Order: sequence, then structure tokens, then C-alpha cells
Amino acid sequence: MCGGSIRCMAWSRASDEPKLSKVECAARDAHAAGELVFVAQLAEHVASDSRGLDWGATISSVESMGWSLEHWAVAQPAGDRSPVRAYPLFRRVGVQVDG
Repeated sequence: MCGGSIRCMAWSRASDEPKLSKVECAARDAHAAGELVFVAQLAEHVASDSRGLDWGATISSVESMGWSLEHWAVAQPAGDRSPVRAYPLFRRVGVQVDG
């Protein structure tokens, strides 16, 4: 669950282009709203012949909206059919938080 100054956006690699646009829009909206942190939930099914997961384009896209990747967590739910989930936390570029 997300709230306060954190926004979450789910994205699945099943259909790259439409979902990628939603992540970009969510990153832009969070930036325009003055949010300091943006969190995305990324999910991808891994085939046995897969070369691995490739979320680089998504990270680059979000960073181009004024964010910098700060933390990254990945979870593999139980079961072969469950997607690998990643939770990148982006911090707004150019803003220093006092504290």
C-alpha cells in the first residue's frame, strides 16, 4: 500500500509499450506534484530459455522524468507461474531532504 508522498505504479512486461507509457505518466505526475519519492512495482515472468530480466528501459525512462534510482528490491513469489517482482525506489533529482 502506498500513501503520502510515495506513489506506486504496477507494470508488467507482457505488453511493453502501453504499460511503459503508464509508468512514464505516473513518474511525470509524481514529479509535477512535487513528490520526493516514486516507487514502481515491476513484474515479469521468466521463461526457461530467457536470458534474464531486462528492466533497464523502464529505469531509464523513469530517470528521464527527473528521478534517480536509489533502492531496489526483488521478490520471487512461490510457484513457477508467479512473476518476479521488483520494487525500484526513485528519489527526485536535485532535491536535498533535511533531516
